[in-house]
Amino acid sequence: MSGTPDASPSRQPAAGLHRLVRVVDGDTIIVEPDYVVRLIGVDTPETVKPNHPVERFGPEATQFTKRFLSAGTLRLTFDGQRVDRFGRFLAYVWVGRQLLNEELLRAGLARFEPQFSYSETMKRRFRQAEDEARRSRIGIWSPELDSTGCSRRRDVGFPRRSFALARRIRYTAGCRGIAAVHFPFISSDNGERSWSKSNRFPTATTRPRLT
Repeated sequence: MSGTPDASPSRQPAAGLHRLVRVVDGDTIIVEPDYVVRLIGVDTPETVKPNHPVERFGPEATQFTKRFLSAGTLRLTFDGQRVDRFGRFLAYVWVGRQLLNEELLRAGLARFEPQFSYSETMKRRFRQAEDEARRSRIGIWSPELDSTGCSRRRDVGFPRRSFALARRIRYTAGCRGIAAVHFPFISSDNGERSWSKSNRFPTATTRPRLT
């Protein structure tokens, strides 16, 4: 990457307190004077990668990191591999006793990266934090909604189905209630009953209860 800092030993940040310069994205920050620090063991959705779209929950991860580091002072500790292939310094980022890497996972705003060389104890902590977010289905583990407001995941929401009500009107049920209303009419050509469709929702007083 262009502008990569010199990763020679004389230019490596020491463990301890540092002042924040700015947050690049959810998992990357810059500390004084110009050290680019990448959070070890976690990966947040992309927001600033060249020629790459902003990913779902990327902006939220960035805002989370900004709020977490809003005091401007943080503590770095290191473990295993010190520099990645882009010349960024791999670190745990602490504020008091809270660990940013872990809290991003717990908030559902990052994915656990177990493939790199760092403490097995930390890997267990990170996996547990990610599992909590998965079970709670928050952040990146929450249902992704389609244009109708229905989940694209098959295990979430009501199944789509059609049913008759008093043999006069049919409703299509979606994951957020009634998705469409079908009104009967008689075809002038052959006298058979057909169904027209309205995408307008019934009013609250006329909407049938789904049982």
